[in-house]
Parts: sequence; structure tokens; C-alpha cells
Amino acid sequence: MTARGMTPKRRERANKVVALHDGGATFEQIAKQLGVSYQSVRTDYEKAMDETRPEQARQVFQKLDRRLNKLHMVCWNKAMKGDLKAVKLSADICKQIAELWGVNGAIKMDVEVSGGEDFAGLLDSIQREVADSGV
Repeated sequence: MTARGMTPKRRERANKVVALHDGGATFEQIAKQLGVSYQSVRTDYEKAMDETRPEQARQVFQKLDRRLNKLHMVCWNKAMKGDLKAVKLSADICKQIAELWGVNGAIKMDVEVSGGEDFAGLLDSIQREVADSGV
């Protein structure tokens, strides 16, 4: 193993992962092409970026974080107006943000409602719809 803990074979695969990703392939596509798991591809990419291009890795991370947060804000605003598709999208985006930050464990969210029956009814409707859809 090298000083950073990657074997030469793993480093070679990580370099392929970076090249394919830079070429536009998704982690899922790369995993399928290389015959490894999605998580292995993601780990290889992160290690390679950290080792070879730490500044670029930081910039990519920040860019993804900004994009996901902007998208989440749009979806959240629609979800708060009762758009059930936006509720699911918002939850999916939250999951992606958690994965990006490495905090994708189980969470509990408590919502306190005040200020009217209409909003409480809408929130109940959204919660039932989310529960029924398996989100």
C-alpha cells in the first residue's frame, strides 16, 4: 500500500473513476462499467480527488452543495404550497445533501404547526401522501 492507504491496483481504478466522471459519466454508470459497487466508485473518486486535486475537490464539493441547496429551496417553496411532487423531490434532495456531507444516517424531524387550521390540514395531507408513497 502507498502512504495514503491505496494499493497500486486501487489507485489505477480510482484514476479511471476520475477520468470517466470528468468525461460526464455518473457514479452509477462507472460502477456498472467497472463491475464494482456505487460506494466503491464514490470512495475511489473522493480519495483520488483528495490526493491529487484537493483544491479542485473542495471547489466541486462547494459547487454541488450550492446547486443542491438552490434546487431544494425551489422545491421547498412549492412543497409548502401543497405540491406533493415537490415534497418528494425536496426529501430526495435532502437525502443527496446528507450524502454529500456524509451525514446520511437516520434523522427525526418534528414540525410544530401554529397559525391556522388550513395550514395544519395541508401539513396532515402532505404527511399522509408522503407516508402512502413510501418516501
